[in-house]
Amino acid sequence: MNRSERRRNKKSQKDAVLYIKKSELEQKLQESYQKGYENAKKAVTDEVTAEVFTMLLGLPMVVLKDQYGWGFRKRLPRFADQVIAEYMKFDKVKSLKELQDFIYESSGMKFIVDEA
Repeated sequence: MNRSERRRNKKSQKDAVLYIKKSELEQKLQESYQKGYENAKKAVTDEVTAEVFTMLLGLPMVVLKDQYGWGFRKRLPRFADQVIAEYMKFDKVKSLKELQDFIYESSGMKFIVDEA
């Protein structure tokens, strides 16, 4: 393509004009905002869940290693795998109350939060 053809193409490539109502624009902006908000909320929730789960899995592993002599080669990895498997089962639990009830029914152990 020579110079004159490039000039002609550049002149003929005009930006398209789009007419949109103010109400449609506001609706699109609201939808975009809502979608962005939901994505950000999910990202933050996932990140916090991962951090909390890591702490809740890591601290018992440290106690089992330090206080009870469990090793990192065999017993602790099996423990971690089993905890993760149980977590996946209860991933769909609707509330902590349901989880507390299940733990009490299966083990007889009850968790009480001291409000003082």
